[in-house]
Amino acid sequence: MNSTDEDVLEEDHPPHIAVVGNAYNSTKIYIVMEREIVVRYASFPIAMQQIFLLFYVLNLEYPTIKKRSCDYFLFVQKVLFELDAGRINPKLTSFLNDVARHD
Repeated sequence: MNSTDEDVLEEDHPPHIAVVGNAYNSTKIYIVMEREIVVRYASFPIAMQQIFLLFYVLNLEYPTIKKRSCDYFLFVQKVLFELDAGRINPKLTSFLNDVARHD
């Protein structure tokens, strides 16, 4: 099933990634928050990284699937970014500073 730009804004969800196109040929990749397209990406892996950072930096509760925390976010937090609760990794601080300089 193909989706259109309008489809990604129809339902109310926590911040999420919306892909326009199909599994083999995505034409647009968005981060959507509060029914608004926040940013568009050309790369799905970068969008996945950014959605994690959005949840982490804004201290949002990770989404759940069937009342279980989404393991993706916990994996990214603990393994890839080496973040524990109450401790901020210097790599993340550096990354956030780089992002702020490009705004």
